[in-house]
Amino acid sequence: MHRRWFALAALCVSAFALAGCGWHLAGTLPGQTPLGMVRISGERSGTAAVLRESLRVSRGVQLVENDDPAALQIAILADATGRRIVALSGAGRAREFEIVQTVRFNVRFQGQDLIPTDTIEFRSQISYDDSSVLSKEYEIAALVESMQRDAAAQILRRSAALKR
Repeated sequence: MHRRWFALAALCVSAFALAGCGWHLAGTLPGQTPLGMVRISGERSGTAAVLRESLRVSRGVQLVENDDPAALQIAILADATGRRIVALSGAGRAREFEIVQTVRFNVRFQGQDLIPTDTIEFRSQISYDDSSVLSKEYEIAALVESMQRDAAAQILRRSAALKR
């Protein structure tokens, strides 16, 4: 019984000591990107929309609409979602799809390429059932949205790392 109390007390003391000295994991916290002024160009939907929304809630970021030379320019050049049949059932119907999300982008700052035109591609396989078409379409839409969030996060991480 005393050992448990001693272990709990030691754990609490360690946690308070670490918190009190200012120690934290390396990197920025979610919602904190050291990007300053940012301009996102591209369509108003898809990955560009996810980028805008992510930056809108981030501290230390100001979204601008004009071509301010002091702003980090993130251009979404292409954002496409594709489907490919991976497996067929015995009756010749699609049983499994591969969903592919491709985002082509570049990042410029003060007229120079920080990230020259590059492509991010995410792939995921999903089973398909003709008897539940509507639910599978919702599942695919959620998967595509998740891939777009992942692409936006990757672009932001790479941009922040290069701008430091």
